Amino acid sequence: MERYYEFIHPTFPILSDSRARLHSRLSMVTPTVREAFLEALYSATRACPASRLRNTAPDRNSRAASELALKSQFEEVAVKTFPSTLLQLQTLLLLSLEADIYGPGKLLGLTGPPRGSWLGAAIGLAYSLRLHQRPIRERLVAEEDSDEKICRRAWWVLVMFDRWHAMSTYSPSMIPDSNVSFVPEDEVVLGSNTYHVARMYYILGCSVHPANQLLTRSIDNSWSLGRGLRRYRRRVAICA
Repeated sequence: MERYYEFIHPTFPILSDSRARLHSRLSMVTPTVREAFLEALYSATRACPASRLRNTAPDRNSRAASELALKSQFEEVAVKTFPSTLLQLQTLLLLSLEADIYGPGKLLGLTGPPRGSWLGAAIGLAYSLRLHQRPIRERLVAEEDSDEKICRRAWWVLVMFDRWHAMSTYSPSMIPDSNVSFVPEDEVVLGSNTYHVARMYYILGCSVHPANQLLTRSIDNSWSLGRGLRRYRRRVAICA
């Protein structure tokens, strides 16, 4: 856990700032959710290039985390509390980060679920927690490391991951721009470093959308033109 706070948290604050609060949350969830989270944390931390911990079996470790994460989502509704759902979201974010670090194999799903599948599941959970709604600003400054702050950071990390996935795969963002907006308190909640990184991802994500649309139109136009030429050639061949 110390490695996470050293290598990942300064840029992508997925978890609580307080280790004590995180341990408290872990004690409030079922063993399946807890084991899935710890396995995902272990995999993401070991995958980090700056980590001094060698990951001797990345596929096996991520497979265990994936299986536990999927299993935890099928638990009974009665045990799906807010702490449990939030921890599941954080688990999916860690798995998405781990998949991104390992590169094209993970991206395409050649060595396990692709990054996009983790992002899609994480976005669904975030919507169920209403994280896309504009936060109540007073709650963002009322309590140190409050649930509102943790959720706000998790939402912005998810937005950054989604924008990066869209740019790196040249595909549309799964989170629309209408659900993404900054509030003045975000710089304090995220920290100056993450705040500016989030703004950069947001701006780049907005600029890449028109390019994606132009690319899609050009592909459609090229396909239509090619189909028309093929029909013309067939007709010429028949007449000849």
